[in-house]
Amino acid sequence: MEQGIIKEFIRVNHLDAPDYALRGYFDVLTVKQPYASMLVSGVKKFECRNYRLPEKFVSEPILIHAGANPLAVKVEVNEGVYNYFLNRAKNENLFGCILGVVVFGETELSPCPTFYQYRWPVREYLQFTEPIRDIRGQQGIWKLVL
Repeated sequence: MEQGIIKEFIRVNHLDAPDYALRGYFDVLTVKQPYASMLVSGVKKFECRNYRLPEKFVSEPILIHAGANPLAVKVEVNEGVYNYFLNRAKNENLFGCILGVVVFGETELSPCPTFYQYRWPVREYLQFTEPIRDIRGQQGIWKLVL
């Protein structure tokens, strides 16, 4: 998978610095574990929601924040994969932190609208070597200012 937009985002925002010296603000999406880890590792190919991804976020880097609590119900995923990522999140305390960055494509209709009406295809992804910890999340796409 080509990482052009993400590489440029990291270079411009100095995210390659060891202390993640963030500048300005960043668009962030909070996702519950283990799905947050699955998104930034490229295992999860779509983020499913009941609303379309706003056009201004299509093809733009969005930081992925792991929510403070894991998702209580497993939705349409292999149980072994789900358990691997959930156990890893618990063992490494990957909650309430920024895990990486993704770029979503144009919103698509979900083939299984029982759970979610839309899905956002993951076009690019990057998991940070070290998460940015102690970040409180919000619903929807929100702005992180540091």
